[in-house]
Amino acid sequence: MELNKKIIDRFFCKFKDVVLEQDYKSYANEKSKKFNYRLLIINYFIGLFVIIDDIRVTGLDPFYILWHLIAQILFWIMFLSSEDFKKKFYEKYFFITWVGFMNAGAYLYYFSPEPFPAGEGVVVSSILFSFTIYPFAFIESVVASIATSIPMAIMLFHKENIDPGHLIYQFIMPFGLLIYFKFSNEILKRSDFLNEKIAKSKQKEINDSINYAKKIQEAMLVSESYLKETLPKSFIFYQPKDIISGDFYWAHKDESNIFFTVSDCTGHGVPGALMSMIGTTLLNEIIVEMKFQETDKILNEMRNQIIKNLHQEESNNQRDGMDMTLVKLNLKKKEIEFSSANNVLVHVSNGNLNSYKGDHQPVGFYSGKNISFTKQKIKVNMNDMIYIFSDGYQDQFGGEKNKKYMFSRLKKLLIKISNEDENQQLNLIESEFNSWKGDNEQIDDVCLMGLRIT
Repeated sequence: MELNKKIIDRFFCKFKDVVLEQDYKSYANEKSKKFNYRLLIINYFIGLFVIIDDIRVTGLDPFYILWHLIAQILFWIMFLSSEDFKKKFYEKYFFITWVGFMNAGAYLYYFSPEPFPAGEGVVVSSILFSFTIYPFAFIESVVASIATSIPMAIMLFHKENIDPGHLIYQFIMPFGLLIYFKFSNEILKRSDFLNEKIAKSKQKEINDSINYAKKIQEAMLVSESYLKETLPKSFIFYQPKDIISGDFYWAHKDESNIFFTVSDCTGHGVPGALMSMIGTTLLNEIIVEMKFQETDKILNEMRNQIIKNLHQEESNNQRDGMDMTLVKLNLKKKEIEFSSANNVLVHVSNGNLNSYKGDHQPVGFYSGKNISFTKQKIKVNMNDMIYIFSDGYQDQFGGEKNKKYMFSRLKKLLIKISNEDENQQLNLIESEFNSWKGDNEQIDDVCLMGLRIT
């Protein structure tokens, strides 16, 4: 991304917007933390090398040893202050270190009878200290460099302890390198910062949109109060993989029957959620408004509407649809009629479990032969349990061997908990799922409905 001149002051290499500049400094602090630790350590060992080399030249001059002892103490003050990495303290200790290092050297060498060494140690220290602080206070570091270097230059030049030819290397060269490094990299860093900020902003917009879509999806699901009124001895374990879900549940009560369903739409997340809203809309239209009563005809009509509305007859590439079990309960007759698309219904009575498979085709476009859905009828008794669910529960990976939960294990669980009340069953089902999943990622949306016949 190219930085607009209206956004950045290219001379001072700062954002013109104060808030944006503060955000960038916080960003630079975090990004430079490890880099600065390494730089300080490198500077420390280079300083030790310079000390050893200068001792070789000057001998054990007490003034010289005192100067480097001061430098070492100041270095560790700065290094330890960088641990918390609070900008104002970091800069404060940096300036203390630099001022102390340069001026201590000036005064000590002024009184020292020995000639000033080549000076490379000061040059190296200047460069490395400048690179350490420059991302946060470039102008301040330049001013501090000049201000603390002047007394050293005057005193050493007056004492004739330094060759005037070294001045260009000692003072001008570090600033030249600092300025070059600053302007060749800072624009790039600020560009990366803006790109990251824009990406985060777009991600926030997407997340906000998804969260709003979640509210819409939840509004289209039957309310908890309506579900309890319609199916008083029921529970729902509903756990989307993402913020929004491709699984949905629905219920409706008319004069003589109660309809309820759990549906697993193609995909999860946004695509699945869109299909779930289509499914909810079609159920309301076909059952509530058009008064369809037979479960097989309801699924046939849903399939026709999905193929028509999504233009699936024009494209063989679209496989959008849903797997579902639709149940019609007649409490007076104590009879269940249901139709199922790629799904099952589980009936538990007196500790005995029976599972009923549905038709091997989805509610939507199917590449195989397009046949009508079938319906099945089951006689039920008081206190029997009916379970319908998507495949997310049984397909979840976990356990000691990190395998799928499987339908066989789910059936054993349903038999085990079938005598508990609906609240306890919900707690046990949720606990079992989370225990099995452990630290694994949830792989699919999960929806499981249980109903006790009353």
